[in-house]
Amino acid sequence: MAQQADDKTTASTGLNLRDVFLIAVILGLLIPASIISYLSFNIQKDNLTAQLDTDQRRLLDIVALGMQEPLWNLSRQAGNPLIASVMEDPRVISIRVTDTQSNQVFLSAVHSERRIGSVSYVEKPVIYRGEAIGQVTMEFDNENLAIALSNQVKNILTILAAQLVLSIMLIMSILHSRFLRPMRLAAKVFENTVEGIMITDADKRIRSVNRAFTEITGYTQHEVLGQKTSILSSGRHDEPFYEQMWQSISEQGSWQGELWNRRKNGEVYPEWLAINAVRNSLGEITHYVAIFSDLTERKAADDRIQFLAHFDVLTSLPNRVHMQDRVELAIHNAVRDNQRLALLLLDLDRFKTVNESLGHSAGDTLLQVAADRIRSVLAPGEMLARQGGDEFIILLPLISDPGEAALAAERVREVFASPIELHNHVITITPSIGISVYPDDGRDYETLVRNADAAMYHAKSSGRNSYKFYTADLNARAREILAIESQLRFALERDEFVLHYQPQVDMKTGCIIGAEALIRWNHPSLGLLGPVRFIQVAEERGFIVQIGNWVIAEATRQMVAWRQAGLPEVTLAINLSALQFRQPDLAEQVQQALLSHDLPGHALDIEVTESVIMEDAQATIQAIDTMKSMGLRLSIDDFGTGYSSLSYLKRFKADKLKIDRSFVRDIPQDADDSAIARAIINMAKNLNMQVVAEGVETMEQWQFLEQEGCDFVQGYLIAKPLPAEEFAALLTQGSLLPQDG
Repeated sequence: MAQQADDKTTASTGLNLRDVFLIAVILGLLIPASIISYLSFNIQKDNLTAQLDTDQRRLLDIVALGMQEPLWNLSRQAGNPLIASVMEDPRVISIRVTDTQSNQVFLSAVHSERRIGSVSYVEKPVIYRGEAIGQVTMEFDNENLAIALSNQVKNILTILAAQLVLSIMLIMSILHSRFLRPMRLAAKVFENTVEGIMITDADKRIRSVNRAFTEITGYTQHEVLGQKTSILSSGRHDEPFYEQMWQSISEQGSWQGELWNRRKNGEVYPEWLAINAVRNSLGEITHYVAIFSDLTERKAADDRIQFLAHFDVLTSLPNRVHMQDRVELAIHNAVRDNQRLALLLLDLDRFKTVNESLGHSAGDTLLQVAADRIRSVLAPGEMLARQGGDEFIILLPLISDPGEAALAAERVREVFASPIELHNHVITITPSIGISVYPDDGRDYETLVRNADAAMYHAKSSGRNSYKFYTADLNARAREILAIESQLRFALERDEFVLHYQPQVDMKTGCIIGAEALIRWNHPSLGLLGPVRFIQVAEERGFIVQIGNWVIAEATRQMVAWRQAGLPEVTLAINLSALQFRQPDLAEQVQQALLSHDLPGHALDIEVTESVIMEDAQATIQAIDTMKSMGLRLSIDDFGTGYSSLSYLKRFKADKLKIDRSFVRDIPQDADDSAIARAIINMAKNLNMQVVAEGVETMEQWQFLEQEGCDFVQGYLIAKPLPAEEFAALLTQGSLLPQDG
């Protein structure tokens, strides 16, 4: 019995010794590895946190930059593609773009199902031309960082486990076989982890791989066993890269970083790789354990972010930020080499008309076609970018003479000469181009763009479809346009528009038979502005329809006020723009204004110019026919200055022809103008139309027109355009026949 007790004690003592030995070995491996892994984890944690903050700020910058034009133009349609694109990033929970002027949400998007953990908010103002016009607020799910850190912990634990497993395998081969059971569990972990694992011998020949290795690389275990690890080499890294990597493994026992490898199908892919050396009791390396994960999807997301930061989503052209970098580099080279460069700022004429009449999809297609056409005529080294909206900017990085910029502008004009088929419509679009030259017109990017913009507006005001060089006197006009543009979008809300009325007088009786309603703008800083100062900007920025609708409503309201005051009934003429005729509800707007004030249709006289008629004759005819059926009268304004198409004149069945003031100014002294005025009057009488002469300022003009049989006149000889109260006073006077002498 005593002998048995001694045997049990010995066995118990032997088992405890083995346990102690195992624990000592495990701790000897685990403690240094844990310290190294902990330090590595902290470094990686800081890197991931910094990367998340960088990505958040980058996406915020992209949205703030991309929202400048849509927010300025109040075009949600233009801003939606960028919002949708950024929302594809799974880390983004919500985006909210606020208009600071109205303090209302302009655009928003949210994926609340992504809010699975802690969140963070970042915000940035939207700055356009030095003015804060909006605020972007983005909500990010920080759970992605937690997941990334969790994956890093898994990688570290997997490495530790692999080291322990391999060490324990060596120890267990010496000890009793019952200690091999943990190896089966380790094998399961090895086979089922989502990271690829590859074990090699000291000669870097592959000895074991797991299932994830096969899924990522495409190679089966049978195909790679015994092969050198170079079978996976992508060829993207040079020999010094691998020498430095293996030197780090040899000296420090491990290496981790990002590299490119090649799949079995030849595809090169990025991976995050961690390699650890396994040493025996003598300190000799016996194996290498490599654990890696595929970064393809993350790289694709990063590439998408980089693209959004530097390129336009719609046209794939460089964006304003990218162009600025290139221009600043070109300026640096120009300074060094004492050379010149040029910027061409291009705006598509009447793009708003196409966008509003045919829809935003047609507008997007037009921008893509325009980008392709401009790109096709650029020389090597010249760069095209989308500035925003319908504006493009061209960099000519090296010119010997400004004439080269003019030639480039002429090539761009010519490439737009052929019509464009757009959503079953054939249209012709033209560009207006402004040119600034370094160093003559500016020595930095902002100055060159600002001056090219001023020159471009000068080209537009000079008739469009042309190019103009910057000159110093354009600065004042550019500042005025900017002031007008920034305030125009709020003028209706602030009730700053007023109508003035210029009487139309019967030449036989002197009675006021009607008036033309002419819009004026009480600008907060520039004072009372006539239409020539702001109508073109309103057309370009898409405000003309709202302004036109206000004119209709205000004119009908004022007529009712005069009638209720017992004043004589007159016909009120209002001018309609081309864009208004493209609105399907134009006739409905007019009819609603008449019905709401209980006015007959003949109380309004619609004035349209020949150019408006010819821009989209079919749509204009349809709208005019509808309004004529409501009893409205029609006058052809500025007759003789446009197409003067007699066939359309007959088709429209106009009630009046208005002789443009350019033909009235020099009669009766100028024989040509006198002949033109006489011909218009005779033609109108033969077509049963009445004639109104504009711009009558002298008795000689009155007497000539009276002698030729003109029906009505308006001009400063009778009265200038007057506020409603002063016009009402004129109505009470009866005859306004001018006195000779």
